[in-house]
Amino acid sequence: GGKPCGIVDGEGNAEYLTAVIRELLRSTEFVDGLTGEGWQLWIDQLTGLTNLTVDKVTARQSLVALELLIEKVRSVCGQLVVSAANGKIKDVVKQGDNYRIVFEQESGFVAHDLMRCAVTGGKKLKAYWVEVASVIAGGVLVPVSEFGGVKPEAGDECVLMGNTETPLRQNLISIAATEDGQPRIDILDGVKAKNFNGCLRCRLGKLDGIRSSAFPADKQPKGNGLYADNVWLKGTFVLMTGEDILTRFEITEGKIHSAVESLRKEIREEQSYLDNSSFADGMDKWKTGSKATLFTLGGRWIWANGGPYGTKPDGHAEIRTDGKVPYAYIRNSYIMQKLEDFRLVPEYRQTNSQGERVPGVVYLSFSYRVIKAGRLKIEFVNADKTGFENFNMFGHEEDLPVGGEKMFTLDGLWNGTGDFKLSFTGVIYISLLVFSTNKADALAYKYRTLFEQSDRLVKISAAVFDKDGNALKETGLVIKPEGSGLYAQDNTGKIALIGVSVEEEDEYGNTVSKIKLTADHIQLEGLVTANGNFKILEDGSIETTNGKFTGEIDSSKGKIGGFEIANGRIGSVADSHGSGGGLAIYDDFFRVGGSKGYVMFGDDVIPSSAGGAFTAVGRIVNSAPNIYGNYGFDQANYGLFIDVTGGTKNYGISSNAALLAPAFINTKAKLLTFGSGNYTVDFSQHNIILMYYNEPNYSKVEVTLPSESSVAYKFGMSYLPTDFAAIVTFRVRPGSKNIILKGIYNHNEDLQNYEMASGDSVTVLITKADGFRYQILNHSS
Repeated sequence: GGKPCGIVDGEGNAEYLTAVIRELLRSTEFVDGLTGEGWQLWIDQLTGLTNLTVDKVTARQSLVALELLIEKVRSVCGQLVVSAANGKIKDVVKQGDNYRIVFEQESGFVAHDLMRCAVTGGKKLKAYWVEVASVIAGGVLVPVSEFGGVKPEAGDECVLMGNTETPLRQNLISIAATEDGQPRIDILDGVKAKNFNGCLRCRLGKLDGIRSSAFPADKQPKGNGLYADNVWLKGTFVLMTGEDILTRFEITEGKIHSAVESLRKEIREEQSYLDNSSFADGMDKWKTGSKATLFTLGGRWIWANGGPYGTKPDGHAEIRTDGKVPYAYIRNSYIMQKLEDFRLVPEYRQTNSQGERVPGVVYLSFSYRVIKAGRLKIEFVNADKTGFENFNMFGHEEDLPVGGEKMFTLDGLWNGTGDFKLSFTGVIYISLLVFSTNKADALAYKYRTLFEQSDRLVKISAAVFDKDGNALKETGLVIKPEGSGLYAQDNTGKIALIGVSVEEEDEYGNTVSKIKLTADHIQLEGLVTANGNFKILEDGSIETTNGKFTGEIDSSKGKIGGFEIANGRIGSVADSHGSGGGLAIYDDFFRVGGSKGYVMFGDDVIPSSAGGAFTAVGRIVNSAPNIYGNYGFDQANYGLFIDVTGGTKNYGISSNAALLAPAFINTKAKLLTFGSGNYTVDFSQHNIILMYYNEPNYSKVEVTLPSESSVAYKFGMSYLPTDFAAIVTFRVRPGSKNIILKGIYNHNEDLQNYEMASGDSVTVLITKADGFRYQILNHSS
């Protein structure tokens, strides 16, 4: 009967006289902090204090605060860079070709640092990115040429942004919120030049500026998010649909794989006594030694020889993930797992007749690859045999040579005590340790079926894996917009493929469809046809309209372009008698020509009717009638017409045997004029030497004929053979003064100098049979 105390209408508006809220009152969207949104009034569950977060508070009269905490927010307009060195310039002095730059405080710059200053806002714009040449007291020296015309000034704030030599100083963190509308935090590494090419390792914030070949062109990073080389995330992941991820997803190269694994003989870490035996969690549960010690001075590392100064470790061990599976890298060191870190320790309660407990049989296996030879040692450190019968504790030592991937297996007795330790004095890679009581655990195979789907790919495959995750066999179906294919592959990379696709265009701009078969052997059963123009018949014969062959053809008979193939030949039937016509090619005989003339080359081109008196490998026949004509000179047939030009010396025929002919025409004249300088006589090109001399101050000239070495050189030989012979005629041209040829043997075998006047001639024989000499054959005057 009283008056109404409150109302809630259909639009959700409420009016209450009073309201009690036990824990929370907030807007529909709320994010706490300076950059958050919305409002909230709540009780903190940890402190029990009441909290209120709003954008603005107005108190019209008074504000009573028993404790008032005001937090100051510092801001940086533009970009903030975090790196190993920075400083504000106090003074700049130009010294020769360098700027001597002194900072207001210790800057931390070292030689080869890339020092950058950039002012991009306001009236004063300035930017330079320079390499430090050397360090001086309180500052650095930088060549003037590095600044490109920009002058460094007092007040410039500089920051380290890379180093050209030291990798440890090539990293930085950039926090940017500029007018480009892309607030972001960048982590860069590998900055060894005055650019950031390939240096972005991680970005948190606006990703629109990233273009990466690792993603499809239409799936480049955009919006607010996280971009990184690697990401390790823990906890619960909630999708936009509100579903959490319970099945295992594999995120690789922009695709989401949902895998369902079935094992014929399971091999999992849960079956191994060792924890993290696959090294999937890095060095978790594992320990090693030989750590380096770095020295510092005044809270900073001591830098020497391009790196931090300290003691170098004799050995090293770490977990690496750059292979197909994580593996332990051991260099003259060890990995150890404490007994308390074991996933499971078996209890051995069986006793012998004396009441002593009996150890159990255990098995160890792992995959390994030796990079540098060394000694492998497996042991249980601090093992205790108390209460057990006497036995040889599980362990092993051996030398391992360099080699490819191998499987190591070992069995022995163990009583569940001691810390597992594996050491190696060389360099070795070890993956997936299995230490169990079941030997089959270390030798099982893994079978997996895979379904993979994205906006441009559907893939279904079935694979067999060994215990290290290496695929032994795989068969699958891949469907893409560009085409589809069936494939089968083994662990050696051998692949068989059937693929179908429609190409956008061929070399002529036409759209074409394709079917691709890839295999060592392709077996087709039945009749095979292609457009009715090509057939492979069931008997293996081929019928086709046209064909182009660029490889090998093996045929015993048939025809090609009118040429017959039969009986070990191509072309017409021919023999050494000269019969046949056209082209004939045998394995030891070649003939080309017709009835009037032909050429033969082969093992023997002389007919058997010659009785074997002589043989020849080449034969030229020209019997063409050629006796009538009106050319003004006798008609002539040639058996061989030789035209040789272009060389320093030109020869028509080179033979190591005598040339036989009814007539032999080979003379060639050389005009040789003697003066006050040197002269050259070359018998290899001319056998008629026409000489001339007419110096006004002399009545005659003496000519010394070439020596044996000079003659041999002209014939292209280092020395003359014993049976060398040549005939040369010397003649004095009209109008010449006398010329004396020296050193010629006369008919009485005496050396004589022959003086020749105009019109005289001398013919000499050049031989080496009786020692090199010029022998007179004829002298006319």
